[in-house]
Amino acid sequence: KVTVHDNGTSLGTVVVGADGQWSFTPGTALSEGAHAVHTMQKDTAGNVSAASDAVHFTVDTIAPQTTSTIQYVDNVGQQQGQFASGTSTDDRTPALVGTLSDTLEAGTQVVIYEGDQRLGVATVSGKDWSFALPEALSSGSAHTYVAKVVDAAGNANTGAEISFNVALTMGVNSVNTEDSTPLIAGTLGGELLPGEHVVVTVDGVTYSSATGAVAV
Repeated sequence: KVTVHDNGTSLGTVVVGADGQWSFTPGTALSEGAHAVHTMQKDTAGNVSAASDAVHFTVDTIAPQTTSTIQYVDNVGQQQGQFASGTSTDDRTPALVGTLSDTLEAGTQVVIYEGDQRLGVATVSGKDWSFALPEALSSGSAHTYVAKVVDAAGNANTGAEISFNVALTMGVNSVNTEDSTPLIAGTLGGELLPGEHVVVTVDGVTYSSATGAVAV
């Protein structure tokens, strides 16, 4: 038989199988905190072995109590700065930022999610954190991000959430001319991604940068 001890207290005994294998599940859930588990073996004659080397681990099932705010930073166009949920941005690569209610314990991180997808770990400095999105966002897209505080055991709080839309701004320079073939120019509030084009319509005729009719 094998007796299992935790922090000097016997948790129970299990019979070793004919193949020399055994397993043990505590009858009572282990308490939160540090544990040192070792075993002692007793043969059929009643001889007891020396204690095995202890296995040390920590039971932690409690989610972090630290909370966080979350905003995004727009660095493009006329309206720049930090913005809250429910707004629109013309920045294809906005950074996510936030402030923690307390400094993080060792091994605890701020993890960013979009839906069920884990995007990565934020950079934390004191109580402030920031995260650069891994890819540029498409114009017309809607996004919801969640920043969760996750401890070393994998416990996470409910997280802080932000939702915003990406909407590029376009402007056309006003033209007053007697030229029948004027140069029409404008501004695009952001960089085009692969597969995107600028389309200009003049008097019902459409011109596109995909064909080279519009220079970007």
